[in-house]
Amino acid sequence: MTKILVIDDDQVNRETLEMFLLEKGFEVYTSGRSDEGIKVVHEKKPDIVILDIWLRGMDSLEALRKIKEAEPDISVIMITSYYHREATISAMKLGAYDYIYKPIDVDELEITVEKVASNRWVRNRLRNLTEDNQTHHKQKEGLEMTELKADLTVLKGKEQVTQQASEDVMEEFALKRVPDH
Repeated sequence: MTKILVIDDDQVNRETLEMFLLEKGFEVYTSGRSDEGIKVVHEKKPDIVILDIWLRGMDSLEALRKIKEAEPDISVIMITSYYHREATISAMKLGAYDYIYKPIDVDELEITVEKVASNRWVRNRLRNLTEDNQTHHKQKEGLEMTELKADLTVLKGKEQVTQQASEDVMEEFALKRVPDH
């Protein structure tokens, strides 16, 4: 189940988002302050954080930075009542996934959250396939190495047999060449 943390100092907005996301089947945590939200990130490890750009307390861009440092794979969706170009650009450079403007259109939010969840699923699946492929490759290399060692052992054995046979032939040849006197 996808876990979502909503960090917004507007209690009505926070509770509305919580009810909507719970109704959609997500596991939801909320916080009214960014410093408390960062604690939730460390404790609950959500998949998605919905972060209001204008919060009391810690600067939300600093909160975004700390969230991404703590959990780089968390997708952060920024929400704001005001368009602020510099803040938007800064947030995107810091790793925000998307921006949604208030009042929040729940259809837009649902589409964005589903897109994030889908992208996370694909990323996780790709990571698992890559790990499986690497494990398979290492196992195959291990088998090949074992086969090479076995082949080397067989060759060394054949070399010893050949050496012994060669010595026997040389000895027999030497005996035949020695004249009987």
